[in-house]
Amino acid sequence: MTIHRSLSLIAAIALFATAIADDGLLGKPRGGKGGGNSGGQSSGGGGNSDSKSGERNPPPRTRDSDNRDNGSRRTGNSGGDDSLIGRRSGRSGVIQYGTNSNSAARGRNNDRDGDSRQPSTYRFPTDDEIAQRANREARTRPNTRRGYYHYDSNWRDDNFSYPYYRFDYDDRCVFSPWYAYPHLPGYVSGIRISINLPHWSFTYDDRECDWRYQDRYDRYDSNYELDVAVRDLVRTFERRDMRALDSMLPRRSRIAIRNENGRAYSINSDDFYDLMNDAVNGTRTRRYAIESVREGRGGAQIVARHEFDDPWGRRDAVYHQYILEEDYRGGYSIVEFGTYRTNPCR
Repeated sequence: MTIHRSLSLIAAIALFATAIADDGLLGKPRGGKGGGNSGGQSSGGGGNSDSKSGERNPPPRTRDSDNRDNGSRRTGNSGGDDSLIGRRSGRSGVIQYGTNSNSAARGRNNDRDGDSRQPSTYRFPTDDEIAQRANREARTRPNTRRGYYHYDSNWRDDNFSYPYYRFDYDDRCVFSPWYAYPHLPGYVSGIRISINLPHWSFTYDDRECDWRYQDRYDRYDSNYELDVAVRDLVRTFERRDMRALDSMLPRRSRIAIRNENGRAYSINSDDFYDLMNDAVNGTRTRRYAIESVREGRGGAQIVARHEFDDPWGRRDAVYHQYILEEDYRGGYSIVEFGTYRTNPCR
């Protein structure tokens, strides 16, 4: 009898010890580390667990995850303001402006110094006006832009992708391709440009190609590579697909920039990518229409009409002209880009 009681007591003690060791019998989740009311780390490496619910908290956000989220938000054609915000650096450098040149930040009804002039009043100043601005004794301020007027009044200079904008004209900058876009900066720092323009040996004819947008083209057609290049330009703006543009920008290359003022310069491909990123992801594009395509031996000329909503809700348009050169891969690369208020080929 005594032996039986002893065995029963030993069995009870063993069962109690097993219950202590097995958290599952005490209502605690398996795999937890630690006890009491504090949450433990999951043994699976999946992040922290909540002691009350047993559910894992989401992993902390990183720069890479933010970039992935921003990229997914920019895939639409128009979208809201949240798709226009969030970029802090680009290929050409780190954003370190620390300033705010957004006229919309002072209120949409506040038009001090003409900073929020609507884009119909924007024009490239003449050489005489530029000289007048440079002359310290001149009292007349030429008709050049100051700052920009963004869609979002909370936008700051540090939100742009390109780190070398200038927001007021002086003799240390040049006109940016986006001078006619009121929500984008009008000038680029002179330290990033060269007056030496890239040279090419090809010519293009006055004959226009009959180009039409398609998702797929005949790979065996003689104009296949050119058709794909033009389609990629449309996708860049209408779908905010920067990968389509990137395929046409060889690294360590230079692109000539032209505008209505006629003062051409060149920038490297990383600078051009960041400039285009600001226009593509920072503009409410309605349509990117191809006006003409002219091909030749070794190159092509494309003119497109960029239709977009301006910050005042009006529909506006700027013409883009590309010069493409056949590259060693059999495709086309951008060697020149220009922006114009009117069609440069008419």
